[in-house]
Amino acid sequence: ESHYWWEGRVESGEELLLIIKTTRRLLKRLETCVLEHHPYDTPEFITLDLTGGAKSYLDWIDDGVTQ
Repeated sequence: ESHYWWEGRVESGEELLLIIKTTRRLLKRLETCVLEHHPYDTPEFITLDLTGGAKSYLDWIDDGVTQ
């Protein structure tokens, strides 16, 4: 359940959190796709920079992301 300000008043509703892993190279393309298909006028689209992680995991992300 989310609570947020929208158009001057507090709103609430059920939402699902979607976490997508991608590379910096494909980030703009992902953002365009999400904003184009999301039903909200202003969907939450944020990025988190990785400052570290297991090399095997980071390699797995790199290998799994194509195009």
